[in-house]
Amino acid sequence: DGPLRLLASLEQASHHVLADSIVRIARHGNLLLSQPCDVREHRGEGLEGQVDGISVVAGSRPLVLGNGPLPNWAESGERRYRDTQVLRVFVTIDGRLAAVFTFGDAIREDALGTVEALRSAGITRIV
Repeated sequence: DGPLRLLASLEQASHHVLADSIVRIARHGNLLLSQPCDVREHRGEGLEGQVDGISVVAGSRPLVLGNGPLPNWAESGERRYRDTQVLRVFVTIDGRLAAVFTFGDAIREDALGTVEALRSAGITRIV
């Protein structure tokens, strides 16, 4: 099974902001998703569960790999995104790192003007 199908199947049980997007991408690619079971969400770190009898863990590097090393194939992505504002989702399938997905969003050109307008309106907390 492909890592995206397994990740999206697992993400159906997640409350994370990216979960719906991951599921939508998989469905857009006509991937048949399965219902996950035994899902445990680790707040701010990721989640784990079973998909079709396969153990899937997805989330931060510490959650997924602990202190273990990255395989050689994943090193280049780690170097490439080290100093960028992206979210990296590490995915293990039956205990082996199978994929690393990288999610990012470019700052819109009008963002600065929007933030300034919000501040002018008296809003001090902007997330």
